[in-house]
Amino acid sequence: MIQTYTFSKDENDREIMENMTQEFPVICKTTTSGIVGTFVPWHWHSAFEIDVVTKGTAMYETPDRTYTVHAGEALFLNENVLHRTLFPDKTQENEQFTLLFFEELLSGAPHSVFARRYVRPVAEDERILGEVIRPADDKGGKSIDTLLRIRELFRREPYGYELSVRSLLSGIWLELCERLHENEGGERESNPYKNKKIKTMLELIHTHYSERLTLERLAAEANISTRECSRAFRENLHVSAMEYVSAYRISVAEKQLIETEKSIEDVAADCGFSSTSYFIKKFRNATAQSPLQFRKENAASVRAQAARLSEI
Repeated sequence: MIQTYTFSKDENDREIMENMTQEFPVICKTTTSGIVGTFVPWHWHSAFEIDVVTKGTAMYETPDRTYTVHAGEALFLNENVLHRTLFPDKTQENEQFTLLFFEELLSGAPHSVFARRYVRPVAEDERILGEVIRPADDKGGKSIDTLLRIRELFRREPYGYELSVRSLLSGIWLELCERLHENEGGERESNPYKNKKIKTMLELIHTHYSERLTLERLAAEANISTRECSRAFRENLHVSAMEYVSAYRISVAEKQLIETEKSIEDVAADCGFSSTSYFIKKFRNATAQSPLQFRKENAASVRAQAARLSEI
């Protein structure tokens, strides 16, 4: 079964992967920019991720690098990598499907040769963030075709499809390992200490966005100075700390406006804005619409797109 993408996180900002089971630790999700908005917030998860863009363009940001992926291309993201997804062109519809899978799907027993030689070396290398898969590459076109076959298997669920999915993903993984091995001497940048501090502050924002948040509180949570806090947000998320707080609150407000019937006043209060008038001002600055206009224009279209995707 292909799931329609819904984004939710636990209290530690790890994405909740509904319907992922130990029996078959892989899920396939499909989404459009109309359903998730213009971006998916910063998050991470303990699963490997492969995103295949089928329409439009998507940008995937990590604190260290941005990957631009066009229609017909894909991106592998390592487990526990902090990232977010952006759809830069708001005038066009963007579509993608995502495979999320735990390493046990490929490695089987934790001490197997598959885990020791092929899976754990990738998962444990904090320098490996992501890898773009393009049809123009020697094996990229084959991988894209294989990923489309996997999506079709999830759609139809024929007898034995679980074995077929595992086999096809194993082939893609081998090609990925060969690619990473060839590029082993290439440039890879990652700062585990920096990412840990960013994650700590994001956890606070995403859990307590309805409360009063200050630069001092964020810095104290990560046990760093306010100056280092400001620099961390600027260098890694490319916005100030308070700009990020405001943007995250707006993203939560968008979700509430579409998915609930809460009043504008209640949405403003729930999302941490000091007054309804201030919320409307910030929302209009961010979206070029009032909250009421946004609700009217998006609620119906999102329901229609979700219904269409459920038929794929």
